[in-house]
Amino acid sequence: MAGLAARAADDPVTLDVVVTDAKSRSIQNLGPADFELIDSGEPRPVEDVRRQSSGGRLLAIFLDEYHVQPGVSTARARAALTEFIDTQLRDADAIAIMKPLDPLNGITLTQDRDTIRKAVAAFEGRKGSYAAQTPFEEKFISRDPRTAGATRAQVVTSALQALATRLGGRGPGRKALVLISEGFTPTMPRVIIQAANRHGVAIHPIDPHPDAAQDEATLRTLADQTGGYASINQTDLSPGFVQASADLDGYY
Repeated sequence: MAGLAARAADDPVTLDVVVTDAKSRSIQNLGPADFELIDSGEPRPVEDVRRQSSGGRLLAIFLDEYHVQPGVSTARARAALTEFIDTQLRDADAIAIMKPLDPLNGITLTQDRDTIRKAVAAFEGRKGSYAAQTPFEEKFISRDPRTAGATRAQVVTSALQALATRLGGRGPGRKALVLISEGFTPTMPRVIIQAANRHGVAIHPIDPHPDAAQDEATLRTLADQTGGYASINQTDLSPGFVQASADLDGYY
């Protein structure tokens, strides 16, 4: 569930809800009687339910280079992303790709598949490596892992908040933000969640590490509280991408 519309005190609240069965397949033909809404422990009436679908889907992919290891993790992420682009995207879909230090005003939604593929091919995880690669890092991010980790988490927190806001500003309807990350401890996780829910953006974390997640809690929280799907400790990364896009095909 995600997306709470801005409203006056007595105006109705609008929520986006994805309903799936045990195999993550969308359930259709539901009505108001099929839903139960609890607000702060109190039941609320569901006045209307409408099935929504979109032709051109809006997605953002956040490549969290700070929290993805080089080598195997990076290679798995690139391979799964490339497969997703080649097999799952439609001509009308628009994609934005962002890394932690990318300026927000430089992030645009594009339907140019070559541009998207080049951005994916250039992705390289930097987890555990603290050498500065930009003037910003040289000036503001320490090379000491004990302090650099907190600064990196702050940068990613701010970037995710801004990306969710930017994606939501593209108009009404549900959007998906795919987060490629092995997990981190955000400085203010609520600001990410609030920005995503305010703008109808579901966050779908995908952990490319082949073994158990080290920071699983944050990834699951971002998914659970924005209506996304967390793909963690999975041999095959593809289902996570498929689910993120499929949720945009039909929701209530």
